[in-house]
Amino acid sequence: MSSSRSCTVSRGLGDRWDQVNPADLVKGPLECYRRSWRFLHFASGIELHGFENLPEDQGAFVVVFHGPVIPTDILFLAANVNLKKGRLLRGCVDRNLHSVRFFKRSLELLGWNSDQEEVKKSLRDGNWTCVAPGGAYESMFSKNYKVEWQSRCGFARVAKETGVPIVPMFTANIQHSMPLYEFNKSETVKKWYAATRIPLSIPMAYFPVKLRTYLGKPLYCEPDEEPESFALRCKKAIEDLRDEHQPPQQTFWSAVRERFS
Repeated sequence: MSSSRSCTVSRGLGDRWDQVNPADLVKGPLECYRRSWRFLHFASGIELHGFENLPEDQGAFVVVFHGPVIPTDILFLAANVNLKKGRLLRGCVDRNLHSVRFFKRSLELLGWNSDQEEVKKSLRDGNWTCVAPGGAYESMFSKNYKVEWQSRCGFARVAKETGVPIVPMFTANIQHSMPLYEFNKSETVKKWYAATRIPLSIPMAYFPVKLRTYLGKPLYCEPDEEPESFALRCKKAIEDLRDEHQPPQQTFWSAVRERFS
């Protein structure tokens, strides 16, 4: 295909996209949330604890441990927020993903953005917003539920500037639900990701392990507290949820037995 023809096709697709009603576009992702909710109830008997810790009267940052490649627990939380409160769970996404035109528009319809100023505005407007500081790195290279944030603290800075609380979130057995092949955690893949920022993750399958999602008590940044210190406090809160609810010697089969016990 010639370059001029490619440009014509791209413009044509863009024009068609611009003519689509946003209200129609958002129906698809919302239905995806609802189907995820039904599937996770059926496959994993997923439970949600601490939903009352999300403040009704202001925005909040839900800070999540990014367990599997596909964060099914975030989809489950988004479905609950929509079904129980009629609201959209908004969120922060990686700039690389947000730069892809199709994903960019789809994500923005649901309030998922990589622009920090847009996230701040959303929080000030009273929206609940999800962020996984560990991102793709954590989903690929974390072992035994280790929190891998690589000194990230931008979310803590945003929370301090907007005055919203951070609600820590952890899902027990989430890594057992979609384990990766060992190759995915190799030094070769780490070097690939460091050089390209493109995730290379191949899960074995989705397994019906018992899932329990826990939302902790809201955390506020103190006036004289630095974002770096606040980020460490939030990380500790997620680790505390993990230590309380994730058996340290949990095996795949014991996680499956939990589902059917």
